[in-house]
Amino acid sequence: MHDIEDYRLGETDRLLTLEKRAENILVTNHMAKQCRRSLNIISRELDPLVFDTEEFADAVKYLALRHRRAKIQIIVFEPDTIVKHGHRLLNLTDRLSSFIMIRKAHYSFNAYNECMMLADAVGYIHRENGERFEGTANFKDLRYSRILLKQFEEMWEMATPDPNFRKMLM
Repeated sequence: MHDIEDYRLGETDRLLTLEKRAENILVTNHMAKQCRRSLNIISRELDPLVFDTEEFADAVKYLALRHRRAKIQIIVFEPDTIVKHGHRLLNLTDRLSSFIMIRKAHYSFNAYNECMMLADAVGYIHRENGERFEGTANFKDLRYSRILLKQFEEMWEMATPDPNFRKMLM
C-alpha cells in the first residue's frame, strides 16, 4: 500500500486493496478523520477490531463536534452482542445523540454479511465478507460510493431503533 498520508478524501481516486486488520484500521481511521458531512456504516456487530478503537472514536467525535450538520448513521444486526461487550461508539452515541444514530437492520437483510463505511458519500471501505479483512477502499469513487449509498439508504429506511441501545442511553 502507498503511504496512506497521501490519500485525501474527495481527491485521491485510487483503488486500495485491503487484506489485513492493520490495513483496515489504518484506512478506516485516516478516512474518518477527513470526513466533514456524513459517515455511514453497516456492520453486523460494529466490528470491534476496526470501529472500537480510541482513534476511530476520536475521529467520529471530532466530526460531530466540529461540523454541526454532520450526520453519522450506523446499521447493525446484533445490537445485544454490541451492548453486552460494550463499544466506544455507544458511549459517544449517549453524549452526541443528535449526530449519531444507530439502528438495527430489518430482518429481511439477515443474510447480508458485508461491512461498509462511506465517508461524505465519496469515499468508501467495503468488505464483501464482514468477517474477513479482505476488501477495497477508495477516497474518491463517486460511482461506486453512490451504489453503496443507495444500498445503505434502502437498509436505513427499513432499519429500526433497538431497545438495547435505548437502555444504554438511559
